[in-house]
Amino acid sequence: MSCTEAVEKFRRGRELAGEDEELFKTFRRGLADAYSQRGHQQRYIKKFKEAAVDLSQALRLNSELYDDFYYRALTYLKLGEEKLARNDFTQFLRYSPDELLKEDAQIRLTAIAPKNNSPEQANFLAKEGSRLNAEAANLMQPRESETANPDRAVALYNQALENFNKALELAPKDLLARMGLLATLAEQAACYFAIQEYDLAIENLSQALTIKPNPWHLFRRGEAYRMAGQTELAKADFNEYLKKGDNLELKEKATQYLSEKPKAGSTSV
Repeated sequence: MSCTEAVEKFRRGRELAGEDEELFKTFRRGLADAYSQRGHQQRYIKKFKEAAVDLSQALRLNSELYDDFYYRALTYLKLGEEKLARNDFTQFLRYSPDELLKEDAQIRLTAIAPKNNSPEQANFLAKEGSRLNAEAANLMQPRESETANPDRAVALYNQALENFNKALELAPKDLLARMGLLATLAEQAACYFAIQEYDLAIENLSQALTIKPNPWHLFRRGEAYRMAGQTELAKADFNEYLKKGDNLELKEKATQYLSEKPKAGSTSV
C-alpha cells in the first residue's frame, strides 16, 4: 500500500470513528504517520514543496513527531526559507531526545542565524536563549527515571545568558530578551544553590535585582548570604523583605532567620 493510499485509509477511518475518542486518536496518529512517510518520500525525489506540505500536516496531527521538525527544516532550506528553517530547528532542539541529530541541528541553526546586527538577529538570539533556558530547566526537573543535572544545567544557563545579553546589546528594549535574562538569572541561581555555590547565586540574584526589583529575589539572596556565612548582609535582605514582601510564609521564615544566633565562622560586615 502506498503512502497516498494510507493517507486516504486513515483519513476515512478517522471520519468513521465518530465519537469513539480512542479510535479517533488511533486513526489520527496513523494519518500523521502516513503524511510523515509521504513527506519523506517527497524529499527523496526532491519534491520539496510537496514534502513541506505533507510534513506540516503530519506535525499538525501529531506534534510529537519531533524528527519531522528537523527534516522539515532541511526541506525549508532547500526552498530557501531560512526563517522557517530556523523555527523548525529551534523546535527540534527544544523537544527532541535525539542527541546525534541535535548536534547537527545546532550546527545548521548557527550557520543560518541572522547577522549584520539586525532586529531579526536580536529576536533570534532571544528565542535561542529561551530554548536553552528551557533545556536547562528540564535538566533540573527531569523525569522520574532520571536525576537532576545541575552542572550541565548551569552551562546551558550560561549559554542562554550570553544570547540574552547579545540580544539586549542589539535591542535594549527587547521585552523577550529582558524577561528571559531575569528568568535565567534566577533559575541558574537555583542551580548554584543545588551545588552549594552560594557566592555565584548571590551574584546572579544581585544582577537580577539591579535589572528589576523583586522581593522574591531579595529573599533568595538573603538565604544565599545566610548559607555563605554573610550574616549581616543576610539580615539586611531579610529586613528589606519584611518591608516589601507580601508572602506571609516567607515573612515568617525571614523573621525566624533574623532571630537566629550567629553561626560560628559567620561574617559581619
